[in-house]
Amino acid sequence: MAYTVNKTNGTILATVADGTIDTTSDLTLVGKNYAGYGEFLNENSIKLLENFANSSAPSSPLAGQLWWDTTNSLMKTYTGTSWKTISSSTSSASTPTGSVTGDLWWDTTNGQLKVYNGTSFTLIGPSFTSGTGTSGAIVETVTDSGATDHVVVKLYTNNTLVATVSKDSTFTPQSAISGFSTIKPGIQLSTSVSNNKFQGTATDSDALGGIAAANYLRSNASDSTSGVLSILNDTGLVVGVDSDLTVGVSGSDVSISNTTSDGDILIKVNDGGVTTTAMTIDGATSRVLLAGSPTESLGAATKAYVDSQVSGAGSLLLTGGTMTGDILVSGTVDFGSAGNRINEVFATDFNGKVSQVDVGGTGRSAATTATANTIVARDASGDVYATNFQGNLTGNVTGNVTGNITGDVTGDVTGNVIGNLTGDVTGNVSGNAGTVTVTQNDTTNETLYLMLADGFSGAQGAEADSDLTYNPSTNTLTATNFAGTSSSAQYADLAEKFRPDTTYAPGTIVALGGVEEITAVTEELSDDVFGVISNEPAYLMNAGQTGGAPVAIAGRVPVRCVGIINKGDRLVSAGNGLARAAHKSESISAFNVIGRALTNKTTTSEGTVEAFVTIN
Repeated sequence: MAYTVNKTNGTILATVADGTIDTTSDLTLVGKNYAGYGEFLNENSIKLLENFANSSAPSSPLAGQLWWDTTNSLMKTYTGTSWKTISSSTSSASTPTGSVTGDLWWDTTNGQLKVYNGTSFTLIGPSFTSGTGTSGAIVETVTDSGATDHVVVKLYTNNTLVATVSKDSTFTPQSAISGFSTIKPGIQLSTSVSNNKFQGTATDSDALGGIAAANYLRSNASDSTSGVLSILNDTGLVVGVDSDLTVGVSGSDVSISNTTSDGDILIKVNDGGVTTTAMTIDGATSRVLLAGSPTESLGAATKAYVDSQVSGAGSLLLTGGTMTGDILVSGTVDFGSAGNRINEVFATDFNGKVSQVDVGGTGRSAATTATANTIVARDASGDVYATNFQGNLTGNVTGNVTGNITGDVTGDVTGNVIGNLTGDVTGNVSGNAGTVTVTQNDTTNETLYLMLADGFSGAQGAEADSDLTYNPSTNTLTATNFAGTSSSAQYADLAEKFRPDTTYAPGTIVALGGVEEITAVTEELSDDVFGVISNEPAYLMNAGQTGGAPVAIAGRVPVRCVGIINKGDRLVSAGNGLARAAHKSESISAFNVIGRALTNKTTTSEGTVEAFVTIN
């Protein structure tokens, strides 16, 4: 009767007939009454004992069968489809020998798990040893005071928690953690570790000493402060590339010095919109010069000294030179009797104020420019009267001129000119006038432009409502408002004023944002680029805005850049308000391209290139 041989799971492996053997598996199955069955039984036992030890795998394996691979000295088991190596694990204080790839070893000395890679043991973890204590990054779940769980990475050194890393908003741990009353997003250092700080150099910071970074004065750029700037030492202030100006204190004395040999100290004022030197301290002569360059130094006199010299029967002697200041006399000036007026004042040009002068009489010398018995006077209201006035009028005329002016007018005429104005006009004519004949005011045949008020019809045929100035030396016409058509522009970009969160140098890349309207772009390849700070826009929109910065949004403009740039390169943001050349491998688009370089830049440090800016 045949044998039915079943596997462990109950399925039939083979049916062995009487007097036969079966080789369905790697073991020989013997049927009843088979002669010599003892040999097969003994061989089967040997095969099981040595786990089918051979250089090649068993030919008819069953799932779960073991095989000792004599070639590689590895124990393997059959999965039903392939042979899988069986690795071992060892726990010891020293490195085990005879290990095969994949063997595990628990290092009891250091408390670490390691795996054999075929050559040596590779550490799996933990990264710290028993001797160093808990060290490294440990991931934990921390529950906050509201019973919400947060994943937090804790950084340990020798069992001490020195920092945490979290991505969640600030929360208070339910169970107190030493050094962390709250856990904040980012990397947070423990307050329990003495002198626990970030060591090294940071590329940026939100604050310094708890004060916002934007509130500090720059040392390498123009800046301003709304606070009081104090220099609390006697060395004081030094200004200039060559340290020319020094302001210091010695004892109770304050000194203002120009350290350059023969260098002057100039005190200037804004005289009606024109910067004018009011006083010069001449370094070469140590003289104080007022409102010009007289050849004699000026001494300081008290009011009492002047009163004593001028009042009474004394004489005031003026010899030579040109008087450009004011003589204010409250009474009458008598220059002597007729026929003996050797002390009279004669001048072709006289700049200043005369409160009252009687120049009548006879016996004048040929130098006088007024006819006999001419009366010149200035009343309490400030008006100057004269029967006839001959010579050049270089002061300001604020009343009505009803006669003819044939000389040069270099001041401002703000009243009405009823007669004819035929001389050179270098000031402003803002009143109503009659016939105006304007001649050239220099020898270079430059066109003279007048600023004419409403109702004034002059030789130029122009009419406007705001100040207009012309500088012949630079051929520049300047106006507060200009109505008309321009055929060209001197500069090349279109700009509009926007309020910045701080002062930015021309060429800085900006984006909409910050505490005001614009701020410097801080990211590389930013899609938020908005424009470039312009230095000389051809057309400036919103020009009347106070505190705004001109932002070029189209046209040619200098751009601050880093890295090497070739003409034609597309420019993208490089952070810190700078630009760089875009790489062909980068994802560039109309959103992050600032413009195209029009010049080359051959250095890697910060510099400037001219670019055609087109912002989307």
